[in-house]
Amino acid sequence: MSWFGINGYEFVISKPYDKYGKGRLVAYLNQDFSFNIRNDLIKDECLEILIIDIAKVRYTAIYRPFATYERTRQEALNKLFEELKNTDDQDLLMVVGGDFNINLNVRTPEHHQLNRLMDELSYSQLVEENTWQRIITTESGKELRTSRLDHVYTNDEARIKVSVEDQWTSDHRLIKVNVQEHFTKVVRKKLITSDWRNYNSAAASFVANKKLQRIYVPNSTADDLNNQIWNALTLTQEELCPERVVRVARQCDLVSNEIVRHKKKRKRTLHKYNKLEREGKLTEDIRDHLLGIIDGLNRKIRHQIKLERKRIVKIKLASPNPKIFWNQIKQLEGSSIRTKPLEAYIDPAGAQITGREKIPDAFLDFFLGKVKLLSNNESSYKWARSHETIEFTLEDLETVIKSFKSKFSTGSDKIMMKVI
Repeated sequence: MSWFGINGYEFVISKPYDKYGKGRLVAYLNQDFSFNIRNDLIKDECLEILIIDIAKVRYTAIYRPFATYERTRQEALNKLFEELKNTDDQDLLMVVGGDFNINLNVRTPEHHQLNRLMDELSYSQLVEENTWQRIITTESGKELRTSRLDHVYTNDEARIKVSVEDQWTSDHRLIKVNVQEHFTKVVRKKLITSDWRNYNSAAASFVANKKLQRIYVPNSTADDLNNQIWNALTLTQEELCPERVVRVARQCDLVSNEIVRHKKKRKRTLHKYNKLEREGKLTEDIRDHLLGIIDGLNRKIRHQIKLERKRIVKIKLASPNPKIFWNQIKQLEGSSIRTKPLEAYIDPAGAQITGREKIPDAFLDFFLGKVKLLSNNESSYKWARSHETIEFTLEDLETVIKSFKSKFSTGSDKIMMKVI
């Protein structure tokens, strides 16, 4: 392979995938950088995969083959998904790209299966333009066909920039991936849920019949027929109940449904005010009425933000992470509160505390002094915890349970209210 070499670059080729010893994935790596070829992570020798670690970034190149003499197309896809799960490392920036031979512009069971895997790994797909184009000669003339077969996935889309450009050496367009070095990563959990808002029995029957009519029955085996029926029902559900990826907010985020609701109402009121003013229909009474509503909504928003900030303070003070705890303490203290450090603590007799038995009591006095000073500071938040024992009988418990509404959804214990 010496004729492919470039001065100053290392030429790397993927592992041979068949008896002819051919590899279709290559990479040129700058020899000034430290890199590691991770062939040890590839368990299936029949797949075209090239994995390279550079600093804290893992690049995975993929060429997903069609059906071969060893396995079907679906079996190759399942093996590819297993490899992607095995090579995933959330401590690294993951960049997965290549020719998947799955057109993202067409909803197919393979597309659906690929989306589920990437959602499970918390990967985002960044290529939005068509990556393949070819002029096909048909009976009616020449026709330009396009598809999106080449994909780029990552676990941190804020750090990756992708661009698609034309080239003359192939019918696949060139995809450039730029990795930003400096970034602030915000970890958000993802929740996959089905959107049932457009679902009803009439629409389900219509779409399912339409899909089932396309099944090719003659010369089909029982397994082929079952697969076709399963694909039709899967596509029906995906069309009527598409899956949504919802980013779950962290507890310490200032997010409140009440704040969002008040802001939307304020926006609608302002829009109505501006519309009436443009049309010349804004009388003095209507003006005072709308401004009164906006002023009331502003007060509610400020009050709700204050409650949210108090909630966030309590969460951070209860955090097991000492860094979060002490940062919040410093924010509450400001520059007006000063407490003597624990090292200089002395007992009432004036002697420095050194005994092992007295150190826990010194810690307790130290933190109680912090709480006392903070609670007396008007600019800080005040909180209290009741230690009173509440006595109740079995009849009291039964009365409270009967007062619950039965149509509420489950909580963290996953027990429905009807069961209780």
